[in-house]
Amino acid sequence: MTNPPALRILVVDDDVSFRMAVVSYLEERGYSVESSETGEDALECLKRETFDVVLLDYWLPMMSGINVLQKMHENKNETPVVMLTGAGSEIVAVEAMSLGAYDYIPKERIE
Repeated sequence: MTNPPALRILVVDDDVSFRMAVVSYLEERGYSVESSETGEDALECLKRETFDVVLLDYWLPMMSGINVLQKMHENKNETPVVMLTGAGSEIVAVEAMSLGAYDYIPKERIE
């Protein structure tokens, strides 16, 4: 019996230490993981490849996670997105969910 293909996850976060820790954690558990440091790079990855889920930081340089969600919506990309932020606020959660985010997790719950 063969194992099913690993879920493909895109991790988008400008905090190198956090991003690499999440990537390492997920890869150790058998997931196929790509990572991006910026929203622009994430959108390019999403054009080139298919992912099962995107872990997306809210605070990114030049283009916020909310902007990335908006662009994904405009591009009809329906990849589930879990919004991550170190600034856990209900306003951010409501905004992210209204733009189609599947869920919202404060980084404090991950670290």
